[in-house]
Amino acid sequence: MAELHDASSPAGHLITVRKDGSALRNDGVELTPAAQNPWYVLATVYVEHDDL
Repeated sequence: MAELHDASSPAGHLITVRKDGSALRNDGVELTPAAQNPWYVLATVYVEHDDL
């Protein structure tokens, strides 16, 4: 079991969110922005709309 940074918060609680979109969970897991995850990018359809 991972050591918690703050014992009063659950393991999945975000303790730090950075300007680049990454985050640190209470259990020490580093999260990256979804846009940097290739599986998310492949599963997402992005369409750029032109204003007419």
